[in-house]
Amino acid sequence: MALSLYLRRHWRRVPNGLRGFCTADEDKYLELKQLKDIKSEEFYDRQAHKRRYFYYIDLQGRLFLEDTRPKNIATSLKSAKFLRFFFSQVRPNGLAQCKSKEEEDFLEYPFRSPCGKEMNFIKCADRPFVYEDLRRDERSGKWTLVFGGGELTMPFLPETLRISLSTGRLYHDVQTKHVDCGTPEGVALVRSQLAVELGKHIDVHDFPDVDAEQGVRDLVIGDFKWGGQRYAIHAIE
Repeated sequence: MALSLYLRRHWRRVPNGLRGFCTADEDKYLELKQLKDIKSEEFYDRQAHKRRYFYYIDLQGRLFLEDTRPKNIATSLKSAKFLRFFFSQVRPNGLAQCKSKEEEDFLEYPFRSPCGKEMNFIKCADRPFVYEDLRRDERSGKWTLVFGGGELTMPFLPETLRISLSTGRLYHDVQTKHVDCGTPEGVALVRSQLAVELGKHIDVHDFPDVDAEQGVRDLVIGDFKWGGQRYAIHAIE
């Protein structure tokens, strides 16, 4: 499909300050949609005996057991030690990662997080990594993004900010022990509250200029003003 046609079908201009996306209503809609993925109690009991567990990550980066109802801040998993280990071990789940034929039954889960002899399979509302906060080191003056339940960090790199053409969500590169920047998995969602704050420094174009030979990722759809500098914001589908 030509990029110009793709844009006309999918582009929705992000409201001023990125105030219009990743709302509580969207969270609720995705939670209701996720209910359809919940399997029988017998399934989870049977898999638990084999030390397999199933999780869900929402748009705020909160972690839940897949069969938790309802999913909200009160029912999310909060152990700092567990969250740090869980998110630091997250990696793609594909055929190459399957250690048995039986594990191929769980390829519907795009990510996994091994924990010793246990295997945790993960589905997400969007991405497995969600930036929750942006903090400044008083001594160095450097900014750091926080994710993984507040337990993991990533240097803030304004030049890696991206906006989705179809949802208007904001993204930033991520690097962990098992996920590299520059890969499809190496992109994290910026949670809505933080995106609103960063959005105060973002100027989004009314409609991107399209070059016939451009791909979506080469498309500049806005500018981010930070620390006296201006950074181009590229698109992501």
